[in-house]
Amino acid sequence: MKDETKNLDFEIIKEVWNEYELEEGTIIKGRAILYSVDFIAGEEKIGYETEAKKVFGVICPKKFYGDPSERDYDNSELQSSLIDGDMKIVKSKERWNEYKLEDGTVLNTKLIVIQVGKTNKFDKRGKPIYIFRDDILAKIKPSKKIEKKIEKLKKKKQK
Repeated sequence: MKDETKNLDFEIIKEVWNEYELEEGTIIKGRAILYSVDFIAGEEKIGYETEAKKVFGVICPKKFYGDPSERDYDNSELQSSLIDGDMKIVKSKERWNEYKLEDGTVLNTKLIVIQVGKTNKFDKRGKPIYIFRDDILAKIKPSKKIEKKIEKLKKKKQK
């Protein structure tokens, strides 16, 4: 049996901004914006694949501003311009996003920031540019319909 993939529509129940306060006084706001969910069913697996865009904003004291730049730096330029590769996060507020999928499943995602680095580059408003090591966690509460499909797949595997 070939894997079947179906793109699912979803409703945003809750999509929130996470906040990270750095020791230097800068506040980082981060958000994962879900834009695609696929349901995959096959003999070997059954589950969901998601795609999301991560967005970060910086609120920092004026003393950290520099010369504004219109440049779009690539990742290697930013990596090579790090002045602090491991900024200390003193406070964080990470919360779960919640989505209801068209098949009745509830999907929760959470953006987590693992590490923050500060570069010597500045954005178009003069704010320092930071880089992030991050991930998106997901947990799923399947609908009754999907639970039945999972049970059916498990029984098939045991044969």
